[in-house]
Amino acid sequence: GALRASEACIRLDPQWHEGHACRARALNGRGAFRLAAEAFEAAFRLGVAEGVAGARAQHYKEEASRARARFDTQASLLAPGKERRPLTVSNESAEPDHRLEARRVAEEGRCERVEAAGRARAEVEAARQQRVDTRAGARLASVATHAAQARERARPTSAAPPPETKEACRRRLRLEELAAEAARKRQGARSELPPWAPATVDLIRADVGARRLPPANRASTPYSHVHAGPQWLWSEVAR
Repeated sequence: GALRASEACIRLDPQWHEGHACRARALNGRGAFRLAAEAFEAAFRLGVAEGVAGARAQHYKEEASRARARFDTQASLLAPGKERRPLTVSNESAEPDHRLEARRVAEEGRCERVEAAGRARAEVEAARQQRVDTRAGARLASVATHAAQARERARPTSAAPPPETKEACRRRLRLEELAAEAARKRQGARSELPPWAPATVDLIRADVGARRLPPANRASTPYSHVHAGPQWLWSEVAR
């Protein structure tokens, strides 16, 4: 029954998309899926065409109304060079006064809305430009501050020594470690010697230091008698 009714609708109006949609649903219920798909495709195509036609008709209607309003506005202006009397046309004179007044109020309101929108847009643009300028100024100030700090750090000062590099710091720490290790070794060697050995070592060092001095300065050293030879040193140790 639904299939026959839809086919009758299609025969009466082939361009009505609902008839093709009803036929597609009926065929789908009967299991004729290929015919149902074709009917659905036809219904979709006709529905799209009908929607486009309706939208185009609405657009033409709005354009005609807009053109008529524009013609009425232009025709109601003062005629240049004449008695400065407003032109009257048939469609405007035939309308009641309250409709003309409503149209004038609507036109004035539209102009006011356009002006307000323009002012609002200008204010928004000015606020946006002010934010952009503020950010740019802050960025430039930050860059200038960083550049001044970098120049201040790079400028050598006479009072303070230059900053120590990583390589110099590493070398200094290594030398300190070697000196500490040598001191520990010397302390360990001193602790292993007998009690009288450190004094003997000091005497030997003084003797060697005196022998390294030039002949003119040997007499002024506290160990000037040591240059006679090591036999005095061993005699002192034996005593």
